[in-house]
Amino acid sequence: MAYPTAVNDQITDAVSQTNVKVVGESPALALASQMLSVCHAHALMAYNAVSHQHQSNIVSLSGTVDSISQMNTQQSQMFGDIATKMAKSDQLMLESNRSILDKLVDLQAILQTKPKPYG
Repeated sequence: MAYPTAVNDQITDAVSQTNVKVVGESPALALASQMLSVCHAHALMAYNAVSHQHQSNIVSLSGTVDSISQMNTQQSQMFGDIATKMAKSDQLMLESNRSILDKLVDLQAILQTKPKPYG
């Protein structure tokens, strides 16, 4: 107990006990506040990591889609070129067959006009 004063002894004891309680709890409250801050920082770090991974996956997927689109365009052009070449080849073959057919018709006409040796 403190020196005798004009204030009631119970009041001074209550004030000093409250002071001791507050001073005693301060380190625990400070540590709890620090732990909450660390937990919050870790939660933000995890959120940022997930968000970064999500954005990276979106970029990767869009690159893949663009590449596939370009490949399909090139394939379409390639198949178009092949079809054009095949059509030209078929036309050349038909023209070649017509010339052969014309020659066969000419040969048949020649053979029909000449006399047969055994006849």
